[in-house]
Amino acid sequence: MASRRRSTVGPKETTSGPYLPSPSETALLLVLLAESKDKELSREKPNLKKITRFRVSEATLKRVGVRGRISSGFLEELQEWLLAAGWALIFAGTTYALIKVTAVEGWTRLASKRIAAELEAVKKGKFDFASQQHLLSSVDSNGDDDDSGGEDADDE
Repeated sequence: MASRRRSTVGPKETTSGPYLPSPSETALLLVLLAESKDKELSREKPNLKKITRFRVSEATLKRVGVRGRISSGFLEELQEWLLAAGWALIFAGTTYALIKVTAVEGWTRLASKRIAAELEAVKKGKFDFASQQHLLSSVDSNGDDDDSGGEDADDE
């Protein structure tokens, strides 16, 4: 199979097949995607705040990165570039989430001292993990599995 990597001739030329954006170029395209949505929303609702979080499907990530699959190495480098641009990329089970780092910095921070007794029991091999297994269920005590308040239509 012929390589689909970029040639050294120029930024838009390839040796064969489509141009494959680098992780930094893919990061730029994802930020451009957010800015495009911001512009659209500001035309509709001028007083609306800028987007601080959004989700993209794996299919969209592949389309933006011009790839048939997203390798773990590509994803790690993409995350680094996005972080440098002020965005965090998170895999959320069946989708990816991008969130502005500044938005996360305002969240409540939890320290491990809240569960110091439990951690001490873990160190001693005496913590009963089975009694806490229910915490790994995806449904919270209200029967909700997220905080979205309903299904959002995909914007793809």
